Amino acid sequence: MALMNYLALGAIVFAIGAYGVLTRRNVIFIFMSLEVMFVGVGITLVAFSRYLSPSAPTGQIFVIFMLTVAAAETALGLGIFLALQRKHGTISADEITNLKG
Repeated sequence: MALMNYLALGAIVFAIGAYGVLTRRNVIFIFMSLEVMFVGVGITLVAFSRYLSPSAPTGQIFVIFMLTVAAAETALGLGIFLALQRKHGTISADEITNLKG
């Protein structure tokens, strides 16, 4: 497959994630959409890495680190979701406007 096919796939996946972030009001769905956006960026990074330097796995290594950080961010976000659910009774982004007190 050509580089443009991978770049188009990455752009489509990123656009699906961006659409989810902009249209959803549930905080869990917003975080899931952010993860989809990370995957779209990862596809693009790997495609460029394979195109520019086919023998060096630099893009793949960077994507592994990026997904590791994203997994840690998701675990932290889950803890925040649980605290918001217990305190406010909802995790809707429209209803939770103030994180104080």
